Amino acid sequence: MKGLYCVYYVNPYEEARLKMFSVVHTYIRKFMTDFTAKELHQDIINGSILYKEPTFKEIQVYVEENLHLLWSEYK
Repeated sequence: MKGLYCVYYVNPYEEARLKMFSVVHTYIRKFMTDFTAKELHQDIINGSILYKEPTFKEIQVYVEENLHLLWSEYK
């Protein structure tokens, strides 16, 4: 299922399962139980990014190292 979201007030680090749903088609939902939560937000203050953007090569290495984390339907 593509385009699934979780409600913003749920803390994925504390939940055993998450209810994911489509914001467009709300009847589409799925409970996720085998997942790893990772923080993706980065601080931006007054329009300035406060982190170093990775190079293309660093992104390629990261993807190759983490490809095994994706479910087979998304590989």
